Amino acid sequence: MTTGRRRLSEILPILLRWGTFTVGISVMPVVFNALAAYTRGQPVRYVDLVANGELLLVSVAISAAAVGELAVGIGPWASGKVLLMAMSLFTSILAAWWFADVTAVARAHDPVDRHAIAVGSTWVFASALVVGACCIFASRMTP
Repeated sequence: MTTGRRRLSEILPILLRWGTFTVGISVMPVVFNALAAYTRGQPVRYVDLVANGELLLVSVAISAAAVGELAVGIGPWASGKVLLMAMSLFTSILAAWWFADVTAVARAHDPVDRHAIAVGSTWVFASALVVGACCIFASRMTP
């Protein structure tokens, strides 16, 4: 077996564990909201499920966990790992700030574009997933 395949076979279970526990459990409130709407006979629309910033909170959790994985020890490929940490921190700060704004607007009963929040938070969530997975992968890289 080649070294690259061996490394992939070692990292894949770690990525699956991260996906199951960090990502999977983090999105459970969105899943529960969908089940609650379905149980009550209400339409289950994506915008309604995520327009309150739920994915932004999930993105904060995913990004923070990813930084934690890399912060344990930089080691080899330090500049790439520092870049990934910076990207994760940026995503986490952006998502936290935006979630705070979304909730402040909701408390003030100001009008918002729910579709824009749903689409934007989906992009932030996707970014958190990609960068988070890269952080998990990079945290296990050895020379």
